[in-house]
Amino acid sequence: MDSKKKNSNASSLTKPSTNFKRQRKLTSDVWENFEFLDVPDAQGNLLCKCKKCGQRYNAESRQGTGNLKRHIKKCKKRTFKDVGQLILDSSSSGSMMNRVPAIDCDVFREMLSIAVVKHDLPFQFAEYSGIRKCFSYINPEVKLVSRNTLKADVLKMFKREKEKLRDELKCYSW
Repeated sequence: MDSKKKNSNASSLTKPSTNFKRQRKLTSDVWENFEFLDVPDAQGNLLCKCKKCGQRYNAESRQGTGNLKRHIKKCKKRTFKDVGQLILDSSSSGSMMNRVPAIDCDVFREMLSIAVVKHDLPFQFAEYSGIRKCFSYINPEVKLVSRNTLKADVLKMFKREKEKLRDELKCYSW
């Protein structure tokens, strides 16, 4: 019974039959998002199209699947896998938008430096496992820094503020 099941799955994951090519099993995950077209292009190459947006691509085995993987990443009509990260956008007509905004790493590092100075935290604070997990949970794309990087950032901030103060005091020549 299992062998019949495997054979039926294998036949659903093969290229469409053509007279001059042997059928083979498709192993890449990209084929879940693409379907083969019956009509070849002008050069006789096998074509496939995106199930979401209909974009056509060359599906010849010698071309590989890299272009298909890139398309999946940028396809505008592809649905999100993580529904928990989506909310309804009230400004438009009920469309979905990503809840996690893009993060500016420079701003994050500056805010972390300010927090360390303001609350008199050790530089090692940046390497606490709980803090790292918290930052990664809030935004998985955040670039976490080491204690040495944090120290360098605090020193840069100190020099910058020192110059600002020096310039301000020059204005008040005694």
